[in-house]
Amino acid sequence: MSDTTDAFDLSAQAGRIDGWPHWQQVVQAAWREAAQQGGEMWLQDATFADWPLGWTDAVQAWHDWAVTQRRAQAHLLALDWGAAQQAHPRWFRWQPTWTHRVHLRVLPQEELGGMGGFGPIMVLGGSLALWLDDPEQWRGGWSRSAQIVRTMTQKVDANLQRSSDSGGASMLGL
Repeated sequence: MSDTTDAFDLSAQAGRIDGWPHWQQVVQAAWREAAQQGGEMWLQDATFADWPLGWTDAVQAWHDWAVTQRRAQAHLLALDWGAAQQAHPRWFRWQPTWTHRVHLRVLPQEELGGMGGFGPIMVLGGSLALWLDDPEQWRGGWSRSAQIVRTMTQKVDANLQRSSDSGGASMLGL
């Protein structure tokens, strides 16, 4: 598996995501944008195992975001953090330093109820949302539309309200 992706341009208003490599490029570009422009981040995924969290460029973008955006917070919500710990040890070594700003949350399976899925979503401030409608085929989209960003933020926030603190790296056994 490659540790880097080709640069992806997120300057358009919206776009489609088609395939795993494309998803990785869009996520990496969004993290670079967060490091440069700041803002809160909200992310959700069942496990985060297939995100590029542990890639060198990703950890650097997260670190740059943390040191340049001093008041910003990131909220990551998973159903289970175990697979992410195995897939991304580099990121989980970095995260404890920033646990006061990078919050790991967990949503119990029983809280899903009739929600109809728990698809991958990332929201950057009030300016960008990306998501997968079909996680198995890696198909989804990204948008800068205020309405779409607001809708995606509300989806993640509704799940965050029913979640609990994962306890960070110390509770995750790291």
